[in-house]
Amino acid sequence: MDGVSRQPAAVSLRTLLSDAEIVGADDIVVRHCSSDSRATRDGDLFAALYGRNTDGHAFAAEAVNMGASAVLASRPLPGCKVPVCYVPETRQAYGRICQALAGDPARKLKTIGVVGAFGKTTTAYLAASALNAGSRSPGLLTSLGYCDGTEISDARWTTPPAHVAAAWLARMVENGRTHAVVEVSGRGLIDHRLAGVEFDCLCVTNLPAEEATAQNRKSCRSSKLRILDQLAPEGVLIVSADDPASLELADEHGGPVLTIGIDAPAEISATILERHRSEQTLLMSFGREVIPLRTPLLGRHNVHNLLLAAAVGSVYGLAPTATVRGLEEVRELPGRLERVECGQPFGVFVDEGLYPRSLAACLETLRAAAQGRLLCVVSSSPRHDRVARTRLAHCVRDWCDGAVITSSPAAADATALDDLAAGLQGIGQCSVVADRADAVRRALREALPGDCVLIAGHGCREYSLEDREQDYWDDRQVAREVLYSLQQETTNSATSTTRRAA
Repeated sequence: MDGVSRQPAAVSLRTLLSDAEIVGADDIVVRHCSSDSRATRDGDLFAALYGRNTDGHAFAAEAVNMGASAVLASRPLPGCKVPVCYVPETRQAYGRICQALAGDPARKLKTIGVVGAFGKTTTAYLAASALNAGSRSPGLLTSLGYCDGTEISDARWTTPPAHVAAAWLARMVENGRTHAVVEVSGRGLIDHRLAGVEFDCLCVTNLPAEEATAQNRKSCRSSKLRILDQLAPEGVLIVSADDPASLELADEHGGPVLTIGIDAPAEISATILERHRSEQTLLMSFGREVIPLRTPLLGRHNVHNLLLAAAVGSVYGLAPTATVRGLEEVRELPGRLERVECGQPFGVFVDEGLYPRSLAACLETLRAAAQGRLLCVVSSSPRHDRVARTRLAHCVRDWCDGAVITSSPAAADATALDDLAAGLQGIGQCSVVADRADAVRRALREALPGDCVLIAGHGCREYSLEDREQDYWDDRQVAREVLYSLQQETTNSATSTTRRAA
């Protein structure tokens, strides 16, 4: 559905948008709005939004013909037959209108935003679990799904468009949720998808400057700073004291800041006691109170995610014991360093691993857990440039004993394969297998007892191709099929050997 569900209340644009210029009327009263000219109905406000490849202003006349009674625009629309509300940024205004039409649900919830280069989804789920354990009632908007307390839906977007976000927040209110944990993507920030939402708490996982390519580094940095404008003046900013870029962001915030850390002094900290291939144990310190925590979420990066979620619990007055209990209840997250276990004598893990730093975190974790070699199936995103692909390759080269280079499910790019291969020169064992299923099969066939294999770069996400609708690829399912096939081959071989010996 393109627009916000129809509400009995009406929204005055003159009152809501103080920086707006209205032409053709003294005021525009909105009861429903749409950003899709094809879905516009009689009486709608049509929002002319800039997209990646389209300009909604070009469809304003079509929307009016479909029944739009007014248009929201940011550039002149000469000859428009209906009143026009001109604003500096249509996406930002559209987000505020969507929230207002939905009854401003974020004002009725304790709203927690989770932003950063990676670790957002894991942190969001951990925070929601901690809140549940502390007798709070959170809803969720993340890349793994949306939950309003009654219904769970697959996610088409990490941060949904403004009308979808407003509708889900409203449903959380209707279903008695007290808190909303919202994963905020970079694209969501740039597109102002959460305009009109004021956060009570903002959780920053990390802000590594090297994650941004040369083309978008500046916009990424400015978009992260922009979200501070949506943090309530008394809202709490949670940052990692181990991450210098996050601390810089904290300097921009005039309100309360809560720090977490492993190495640097922080208000909530952790000491890692033991690491195994299946779990790790740590001591979590809440000031003077120290509580042990055991989790199957592996790696130092997940310790930071656990600490950030613990900090969210602290913000909302949870007892540390309840917080830790909630954190321990999260056993795994799909496609996030997820273990694939089919009885094989070596470790197999699946992770999205889209960016160099997140991939390096996974490889560092598995390097410590592997009794034998560390092998990696590596691919790049179609969004990556050559610099990003080279960094990915160098991460694999630095941590792994062998690699299989392959394509993303969304695109078979020969240049990407060549760039990865060039960056992996010097690694002990490396092959290029363009077909992703064949690449997984190659890596798992080569694995020996005690080895660890990481299948990185996709996980279990939807993707889109130019010639068809969204499709689905699941590295976990492919790995399971290959492992069961290898086991069957071993069984058949052993049976054949036994028969010959007899």
